[in-house]
Amino acid sequence: MSHVRTVAPTLPAVTTEEAKTRADITGSADDVEVDDLVLEAQAFLEARYDIAIMTQTWRLTMDGFYDPRHTVNDAIVLNRPPFGSVSSFTYLDTAGASQTLVDGTDYQIDTDGDETRVRPYHATSWPATRDDMNSVTLTHTAGYTESENVPLNWKEAIKQYVKLRMDPMCTEMTDDWLRGMDALMSRNLVYA
Repeated sequence: MSHVRTVAPTLPAVTTEEAKTRADITGSADDVEVDDLVLEAQAFLEARYDIAIMTQTWRLTMDGFYDPRHTVNDAIVLNRPPFGSVSSFTYLDTAGASQTLVDGTDYQIDTDGDETRVRPYHATSWPATRDDMNSVTLTHTAGYTESENVPLNWKEAIKQYVKLRMDPMCTEMTDDWLRGMDALMSRNLVYA
């Protein structure tokens, strides 16, 4: 394994009414389907753009602190913005015992940019690990805790997705629709 989601988001970024209004739906007969499509839209956008819309938990496992799949210049790179917090950061020492790293003492976090970087604390280096697969595990949260903080273009993309999927004349996502979605999602990608 590598970087996997362990707890999925349960909160929607847009309300049923917001999605229905954009899709020109009146009444409540389709509410359950609209709610399901909002969550489906969020999953689609998260997978396509490597983002986390609403709060969720991720686990990164690495073959040591210098695993080339996840490190750049001694920094572990977490690429699911916006970053939340580290829940747990452990490693197997050379004797095979589990050790826990502490923020501000053993490591520091930089969220200034598109990716979050986790580096050894000032003037230190990562500890030696046992030469095993998955000897380092970092569990963290990502995504917004409240829907009002989700960027407006992300919300619009969710509503556009719901509108497309609720259209009885639409059978698939066209290349033109996907290009429009890419353009919409590339605007103002700011993570608070």
